Amino acid sequence: MHIAALFGHCSACKGLLEAGCRPNDQDEDGRTALILAAEDGYDSIVNLLLAAGASVKIVSSTSVTALSTAAANGHAEAVRLLLSQGADKDFVMEERIPTLLTEIYCGHRDVVDLLIEKAASILSLGRNRGRRYSSPLSGTIWQQ
Repeated sequence: MHIAALFGHCSACKGLLEAGCRPNDQDEDGRTALILAAEDGYDSIVNLLLAAGASVKIVSSTSVTALSTAAANGHAEAVRLLLSQGADKDFVMEERIPTLLTEIYCGHRDVVDLLIEKAASILSLGRNRGRRYSSPLSGTIWQQ
């Protein structure tokens, strides 16, 4: 299932689910098929996996969630789908950077708008290059 999700093969994912593959199985890095599909913005696979019961709460061993990777890559529709299923809008990655702050720095305005619409905290603190603390609010000001 992971290979099919990674390469965007929706019909293969569907067939594998019908054959009994579990949507929450993790690879050696703790990634699920949902995380892999979200990373490349394969919205139809994200939707299929969510409908099959894939969890939006699984965190990989590298501190990545389906939402954080979809957001980091600017995949707004995948972000919307994941948020609609209860993905943690205020998730803080291992580097201690809130998802919203990452999106402000990356310039993914449509993803920022979705996160704010879902009431992501504009005050959650993250580390900036491991030294200073910054928030999405200060990141927005810095970007101006």
